[in-house]
Amino acid sequence: ARRCWPRRVLLLCIACKATRCTPTDVQCDVIVIGGSVAGLSAAVTSAKEGARTCLLSPTDMLGGQMTSNGIPALDFATENGRSPFNVSGATPDTLSANQPADFVTLLHSLHGPNYRNTCWVSPYCFLPTDLESNGIAAMLTAAGPNLRVFRQTVLLNVTTQQTVGHSGSQPIRVESARAVQRTAVATAKCGGYDVRLSKSLPDWYSPEPSARFGKEIIQFTAPVWVDTSYNGELLALVPGAPFLQGIDEAFDGDVSGTAGNDTIGQSFTMTFQSQLHDAPVPQPEDLPAMDPGWNPDPFRASPAIHTPTNRLDWFNLWTRRRSYHSAEPPRVRSPMVGEDPPPVNNVSVGDVHLAAWSDFNFRYIFTSKKTTEATVGTPLWVGGYDLASIDGAERYSYGAYVRYAQAAPPQWLNHTDLNSSYMGTCTGLSKMPYIRDGRRSVGVGNFIIDMNFTNGYHTPTLPTDCVALMGHGFDIWGHHMMEKQVDDIPLGVGDCAPNDAICNAYPAYMREGGNSGYTCAPLRAFTNAKVANLVVGGYTMAQSFMLNSALRMHPEEFQGGVAAGATAAHMAVSNVQSTEAALASPAVVAAIQTRVRRHAPLQYAGGSTWPPAVGFICAYVFQRCVQVPGGGTFTRNNTWPTCPGACVPLATNEWLAISTSYVYDAATKTATFGTATRIKKSTVNSGMIPGNESLVIKADAHIELTTPPSSPLKVDKYTYVLLTCATSRCGQPSRADSQRMR
Repeated sequence: ARRCWPRRVLLLCIACKATRCTPTDVQCDVIVIGGSVAGLSAAVTSAKEGARTCLLSPTDMLGGQMTSNGIPALDFATENGRSPFNVSGATPDTLSANQPADFVTLLHSLHGPNYRNTCWVSPYCFLPTDLESNGIAAMLTAAGPNLRVFRQTVLLNVTTQQTVGHSGSQPIRVESARAVQRTAVATAKCGGYDVRLSKSLPDWYSPEPSARFGKEIIQFTAPVWVDTSYNGELLALVPGAPFLQGIDEAFDGDVSGTAGNDTIGQSFTMTFQSQLHDAPVPQPEDLPAMDPGWNPDPFRASPAIHTPTNRLDWFNLWTRRRSYHSAEPPRVRSPMVGEDPPPVNNVSVGDVHLAAWSDFNFRYIFTSKKTTEATVGTPLWVGGYDLASIDGAERYSYGAYVRYAQAAPPQWLNHTDLNSSYMGTCTGLSKMPYIRDGRRSVGVGNFIIDMNFTNGYHTPTLPTDCVALMGHGFDIWGHHMMEKQVDDIPLGVGDCAPNDAICNAYPAYMREGGNSGYTCAPLRAFTNAKVANLVVGGYTMAQSFMLNSALRMHPEEFQGGVAAGATAAHMAVSNVQSTEAALASPAVVAAIQTRVRRHAPLQYAGGSTWPPAVGFICAYVFQRCVQVPGGGTFTRNNTWPTCPGACVPLATNEWLAISTSYVYDAATKTATFGTATRIKKSTVNSGMIPGNESLVIKADAHIELTTPPSSPLKVDKYTYVLLTCATSRCGQPSRADSQRMR
């Protein structure tokens, strides 16, 4: 092979000087950029569907969030994955019923279908090296000879063709891309992962050999391209390809990409693992220092944790995302659902703790669009990452480790290490950062999945171009703030200090929180408005910032990869020239859906939509028909069924509030709320009802009432009262009003 090796080696051979970096040509039917969760499923699906597929991964591990990005703790929505993969009215094994077959096989490869969990934040926690060497390796083998994997490979530049006089909306085609693949030299430690990412990325993207890596330049060509990278690498390199980044949306659904701020988004983290030993071990020395004022709090308050102080202690945190438990564990009960935290004795020597809580909140991971564009084609190109931000996140994580280790109980003080074995680095940190939002495509017709598309709860009927089942609550971890939760549902980005400019840059509508609902992502979301032969998936899918916060989870990303791979394979095998042409043909859409169904369901178990199990009672204390958890079907927009007795529906200005959430002043007829909360039209969990039937009430809010609050009504673990407000929304802005706020 024509490789580029360190200069000191090449100088021994004069003939090598002129051809030191001659490109190797590789032709494929489909090229998938990014070894992410979506990249893995897209490449395997494409190969199984008969397309010669090439997968490019920036590291030597595949699986993104599950492996190299350091989140081997899967985030399932309540209804499609958690305890134990079951939903009301569905089959007992909902994991198999509502997830892609390869995803189920991947998880069962770790522990089998009767896996007893090691952590409490997720039904599946594991060691990244285990998944890579077992499930992922088998998955690649099953994909067959159509799949070629290029590990440790990143893009340098692309060649595009502009079609003059193009009759459609996609005048751009990607023709080829030049990439650099690095191979660690024999003397490199940890396979070349001995240097922090912020210092190593420039080497990764340089075509020149270095003291740690030999380099090979590869020229890739293909008729169809798929971007499933976390940084939107191909989107950023293609001139004229529209995409969104950070909060550059003035309102949910804004595709202009100019009205917001593209240097503010979700926080991210360089995760690490720590192992518990039976005796004190040397602690790491000479770690890079944090900046003054940085104060990572491992045990930060969380209303979702039902402990006396609503704070995690050392044991709670240790077991939260524990990747390995050396003893045969009992099934760990979850404080997230109101149960007791794991017992103190549920910790054993040999345990491996995953730290994904050291969120870096001070600087966005990507450079601005303008800065990124200026680096393309220059030595400054590093995938559009902000190196200073990654450096800060690394130092912050080291500080977080020290803080957590020093807080260990006496019997475990200095018994933990900054483990390198399972992340595969000498630095003790993950190979890549855990990113919560990436560069997002704008689809054909300027389409993106937004809250209007999901209708605040779920798509009422599955779209005709449905290609990927998805759904999760909004999950935003913003700058200089802690995510706030009420009723076990995130309240968006939470409140900001008045002088916190970064936090206050988030548009007001993002503070409402809520749920993406259970929907099916349409084929439109896997396209780009200007690039004919580009398919997107995972983080790069055409979606708003709010929907990205919900659809970025492991299962959703895998589902999106299957859809992207099936789409790309069909385009390549059937010679479909553009995604626009695919969308215009019902026969092509149906053919793509047929390919998807060979790998993943396109209908939820139990029905074509996802109604939660609810029922209705006549709340005798205030004579209103109230929706409660239980049997029955879900109704929307306050259209209640007939209740027993003389009950009537809640009026537009009547809302249910938790009885302890406010103080009523009879003289002013005002309810004052001491902490952030929600008032609702239902006692059903906030994440299970439409957005228009739940209002976020900020701390210290004052609501004017026309009558005193009703007598209390006990439903499950909460006691509710009926508030009759002076206005229909109790003085709170509507979602449309919030979206207009800056």
